[in-house]
Amino acid sequence: MALPDIPCFLDSDFQNDKELNRLPYTESQHAVKVLRMTEGDPFLVSTGHGTLWECRVKNNRLKQLVYEPVNDWTAETGPPPLHSVACGVLSHNTTMEWMVEKLVEIGVKAIYMVHTDRSNKKKVNMDRLGKMAVGALKQSRKAYLPKIHDVALEQLFKSNKGPYLVATCHALDLPLLWNSDQGTAQTVFIGPEGDFSDRELEFLQKKNCTFVSLGPQRLRSETAAILALTSLNIKTY
Repeated sequence: MALPDIPCFLDSDFQNDKELNRLPYTESQHAVKVLRMTEGDPFLVSTGHGTLWECRVKNNRLKQLVYEPVNDWTAETGPPPLHSVACGVLSHNTTMEWMVEKLVEIGVKAIYMVHTDRSNKKKVNMDRLGKMAVGALKQSRKAYLPKIHDVALEQLFKSNKGPYLVATCHALDLPLLWNSDQGTAQTVFIGPEGDFSDRELEFLQKKNCTFVSLGPQRLRSETAAILALTSLNIKTY
């Protein structure tokens, strides 16, 4: 059954066993001031961690809109995302924002912006990336909001247990990613502009990563990330 074509908001504090809930301030502002929602209007609420409900406005307060749960749509959102993407920090903010938006729409468990030897940008605007992720969740009506991390390459292995796939164009005889069989949930590494350095490739080899190819074409990092996640999702689901 298709989800109803109504606005979607994020409320991580939503509880379906409560008769009345309240939208967060920023979401209430958008609902009341931009969408002009009034009493009785329907909308979707995503918790960001697996629940999606159809709700109805009870009181369109500007600071905290009051609403009641009506119908559980969680079963229609599909299984939770299994795969994560670790991408080298890119040079342009708009490129990273666009990539995050598309990864959320496709369905990603977590996103790691990894500082590598060839990453020119030293600081990542995590607040902005978080807002792009929320916007993509609401636009595509997802039940899950991925966490976005800002990490050094070596630090990633302390917080993420893998298994890991490394998509690189340094070698020509690598197996294609979509032919890999390394378990169910996977994290795929994508290098920054210029790919991984030799030092990083040696480090990743020592971490027992599986090296794969995305085909003969040379792709931008953000395109490679989207292709890799799409391929893993198609293979898994």
